[in-house]
Amino acid sequence: MHLITQSDLDLLVDHLKIERVHVIAELAGWYALFYIKHYTGNIEVYRLLTQRNQPRIWKDIRALLRLLKRHYGVKGMSVTTTDMPV
Repeated sequence: MHLITQSDLDLLVDHLKIERVHVIAELAGWYALFYIKHYTGNIEVYRLLTQRNQPRIWKDIRALLRLLKRHYGVKGMSVTTTDMPV
């Protein structure tokens, strides 16, 4: 998995196709994994970084879903939750 800034991911998806998106819930919040198909046919996995070079986590899934839909045109995704206290 590669950690990448949003601006670098934007450049990638301008030229390559997002094959799928996987949203993961953990205790700290939500994050997305982007599976991008390169010209070679290989699929690489990317996760967004914050401006401070930390893995990006959303506390509110609605904000993450808005980004995925509006900015990247994602219409469907898979979701996984980790063991979280109830």
